[in-house]
Amino acid sequence: MLLPFIFLVCGLVVAIAPRFLVAPAEAARLRRLEEIEQGGPEDYFEERRELTAYTFSRRSVMVWRILGAVTAVGSAALLLRSGLTG
Repeated sequence: MLLPFIFLVCGLVVAIAPRFLVAPAEAARLRRLEEIEQGGPEDYFEERRELTAYTFSRRSVMVWRILGAVTAVGSAALLLRSGLTG
């Protein structure tokens, strides 16, 4: 019964405030791009191109929101089911 509750809380956090997950990753991406622009070595082939081509968008934030909502709804259903049957 504890695991569905944890999933419910995590799902609600992700659904309500996905920027808390996206902002640190975006900051790390920008920091790494700045290092490469200042002459730092690339860790793998075409890292600079990847960092400039694949950025976080409103769509990626929406995907996190949907994933959080699905997790929250699924865990709430599990909690209700265990409360009704158990």
